[in-house]
Amino acid sequence: MERRNPNIVRDATDEAGDPAVDDAEAVAGVEPEPGVLGDIVLCPAFARTQAATAGLVAVALWTSTAQLLANERMLWREDTRYAAARWIVENIPEGARVVVEDPGGYGPVVDPTRYEIGLHNFRPEDDVTSLAEAYEKGYEYFVASALMYQLNPQLDTENLYRDLETDPRVVPVMVFPGMSLEDNFHHPEIKIYRLYEAAPERIAPITHFFPQDGRYGWLFHLDGPWKPDSEEAPTRSLLMLYEDDHPLGPPHSKHDDIRERGGGRYSHWEEWILFSTSDNTDPNRNGRKYWVRSLE
Repeated sequence: MERRNPNIVRDATDEAGDPAVDDAEAVAGVEPEPGVLGDIVLCPAFARTQAATAGLVAVALWTSTAQLLANERMLWREDTRYAAARWIVENIPEGARVVVEDPGGYGPVVDPTRYEIGLHNFRPEDDVTSLAEAYEKGYEYFVASALMYQLNPQLDTENLYRDLETDPRVVPVMVFPGMSLEDNFHHPEIKIYRLYEAAPERIAPITHFFPQDGRYGWLFHLDGPWKPDSEEAPTRSLLMLYEDDHPLGPPHSKHDDIRERGGGRYSHWEEWILFSTSDNTDPNRNGRKYWVRSLE
């Protein structure tokens, strides 16, 4: 007895000899293409199974490709801890007292021969457990890592991170944005705060029109006694530029980089500030407020 595959429907001419009845036509609505499937076609259930399988394979391939691209982007991008470590050397004076969270691990490496280091790791032996203690011990900067304040919020019994964001004496001077929380171990957000004895002066928001200078650069004139950068002192300016409540940067950027790359870079030069917005949008149209704070 012939064994038949239930997933195959044979042309009626095979058994009945009646060319007028064609199961392929009845099932598929068209005649089988000669020389391809001959007189057999797949039944609808099998065809649907094949289509569903193909769809699942496509989704799996797309997901794998997307993850591969995300991993490649993560590996090619400089880790925020390296960028923060370089910024600290370039912008924090030698000999300053700096609190760092898990340096070389969750936080950036900070040279203990260049700075006086205080540790904050949620451990009993920590040098600093609260903002009040940081002030009592004379620390001037606090370097926070998202691997501590996002992944361990339940450990912050002293409300340290809340105080860093709300105390008027504390100024965020640089932020290195991290990647998504799942990838945070590789590129955590790093925030650097300056701890002042008194709240520094905040200059009124800038409300006039910003003329454009280059692709992403914008200008505004700044009157006041504040010392700008110059050829002889390229990092002298102590003005911080903010977009709403977020510090822009890096400061002291090259003017060509501001004009062509943007991304929040700015420079205080002579009586002008040449700057770019965080997302390279037009500051005259994006609805955000821009203001500067003197750190002198």
